[in-house]
Amino acid sequence: MMEKQKSIKFNMMMNVILTASNFVFPLVTYSYVARILLPEGTGRVAFVQSSLAYFSYIAALGISGYGIRECAKVRDNRGKLSLLVQQLLTINLISTFVAYIALAVAVTIVSKFRDNAILFIVMSLSMLLQAIGLEWLYTALEKFAYITVRSIIFKIIAVILTFAFVRDQNDVVVYGAITIFTTSASNVLNFFNARKYIDFKRIRLNGLVVHLKPIMVFFMSSMIISIYGQFDTVMLGFMKNDSEVGIYNAAVKMKGIVLSVSTAVTSVLIPRMSVYFSRGEKNLFNDLLLKSVRVTCLFLIPLSAFVAINATDVLLLVCGEKYVSATPTLVILMLCCVALSLTNLLGNQVLIPTGKEKRYSMSVFIGMWINLTLNTLWIPSLASVGAAIATLTTETFNVVWMGLGCKDEVKYVCKHLGIQRYLISLGISSVLCFALRHYMGNLSVFLRLVLCTLLMFGVYYSALIIQRDPLIISMKDMIKNLMKKRYNK
Repeated sequence: MMEKQKSIKFNMMMNVILTASNFVFPLVTYSYVARILLPEGTGRVAFVQSSLAYFSYIAALGISGYGIRECAKVRDNRGKLSLLVQQLLTINLISTFVAYIALAVAVTIVSKFRDNAILFIVMSLSMLLQAIGLEWLYTALEKFAYITVRSIIFKIIAVILTFAFVRDQNDVVVYGAITIFTTSASNVLNFFNARKYIDFKRIRLNGLVVHLKPIMVFFMSSMIISIYGQFDTVMLGFMKNDSEVGIYNAAVKMKGIVLSVSTAVTSVLIPRMSVYFSRGEKNLFNDLLLKSVRVTCLFLIPLSAFVAINATDVLLLVCGEKYVSATPTLVILMLCCVALSLTNLLGNQVLIPTGKEKRYSMSVFIGMWINLTLNTLWIPSLASVGAAIATLTTETFNVVWMGLGCKDEVKYVCKHLGIQRYLISLGISSVLCFALRHYMGNLSVFLRLVLCTLLMFGVYYSALIIQRDPLIISMKDMIKNLMKKRYNK
């Protein structure tokens, strides 16, 4: 058991590195691109990417969530794992073919799509790469070191390509291609590397049927999430203009980066939680869930508060003056980050591993209609702010609905978390950050953010150390032990 716990720590360390790369590289590239392409250019790419998401979910067909759970159960049996992976890959390739047909029809019929046909063709390559990438296999096998190293290498290449080839406002298609390269090109390596873990043999197509029903449950959930997850951007593109989409996308980019701080770390626990639940090891399952919530409180909560407090300066530094109007949208989306992290914990780490995906599907189905209704009402008058408020309302509903579906786990977390520690630490650090900003009006944007960062996070983590937070004390002791071992050598 000690070996397993060590593996979890190693996986989390790998994902801390991955999280850092997910934070740093997008900041570097988007900060540069936003100034070159301006809101109109980044808005075009964001519109196409959001529109493609619908077809991508048809291609993916919910296989990712189902694949992680089922592969985790049989990962110690190469024969069963090989058969399962080949069956899911075959289904995935068929669904991808269907998605391409649907996309071709849409680009032909819809004038807004037709105007961006080249961008759609280039960026749609991500669907095929996604299908052959087998990312769910590597996640189920907990190959997080491989995922991390591969991801960082391709991000570095993407940064180089961005600075080399995105030079003026006409390079929108080039930027779209680099965006796909960053997220999907490594999937080619995944496909060939998969032979280390599975054997490719001829399979019978009639064996695919057994997977269709559970996959469709996952598909409905993912498709619904895609509808209301991308609908705000798509609707802004149709009802407003590319510039408005670009402004909104700046805030959405910041939200994605902040949210990745939590999800990239906690996602490593999903395969292990599926294994624990299948073995009936409820205590170990609950302990990992508690650890996930603590990670969220340790990293995502203070970062969301920091970005909300310094929203204007963050946009000025990362995107430039033309994106400052996204400030209220960014503040609202930081609140969304908290709600989204909770829905990720309750949905992906409790409901799906425990076989309650129908509850999860019902939640996102109702949430979809809430989101579509509120977007329709608020986007015409409030534009990007209305879209952000609609997202916040939807995710708040999902937290409540999903929470009701896993009451025992929620009670366990509430009993053992010690939420007061985080509220006290957050309250003190936020007040001091607000106060410091009042006296820094004449300083540069960069210096203001540096000083606020040092103060807010320094106070937050110091307060948690004083209150003996279990996770931060554990991390502190682990660093001490590593330093001692190095010194003894």
